[in-house]
Amino acid sequence: MKFPPRNRRVSLSSFGRRGVARLACAGGLLSVAAATTSWAFQDAPSVGLTGIMPTEIPAGLDAKDFEALGPNWAEWGTETSDAISALFPEEGNLGDIAAQRAIIAKLRIKLGTMEKALADSQYRMIHSPLTGLHSKLARRVELADAILSSLDTEARVAQANAQLDASIAALRDDLNPVPGGSAGLPYVRADQLAAAAA
Repeated sequence: MKFPPRNRRVSLSSFGRRGVARLACAGGLLSVAAATTSWAFQDAPSVGLTGIMPTEIPAGLDAKDFEALGPNWAEWGTETSDAISALFPEEGNLGDIAAQRAIIAKLRIKLGTMEKALADSQYRMIHSPLTGLHSKLARRVELADAILSSLDTEARVAQANAQLDASIAALRDDLNPVPGGSAGLPYVRADQLAAAAA
């Protein structure tokens, strides 16, 4: 796009201090937006794992599966089974993000107990069922944790995009009263930034 000769060069002094600062800020936000926008998910739920995790307890992690560990592990097995049920609730609602993180933390403690028992020859009689339970549970806990982490990233991206959008709007407001001021918008790629933040 060619501008008339009088608009071809834009002096930064015509923007004033606030305009130059916002121009620089918008340019810096371009790199942030470009780096983070690709990480965002378009339709991720706002309630963490609810609607993502299955509502049925995975095969091999039901309460009766823990009975194979014997009577000495009965209370621990019930606690672990209850925590697993909280991660895969029948009604599908896992509560807020903090509650979901608490469930994952509790299950990580249970996995730690299993790992200690697997490393101890005193428990070799139950190593086979314990190995199966540990393997199945560890996969589900890692998956749930990874999903929550990616949703946290999306929330941060959405917040950064909102800040970018507000900065671009403020920059446009500052440049509009300046003669030829809008000619500076292509230098910071304002339209591309606005599209990336949308």
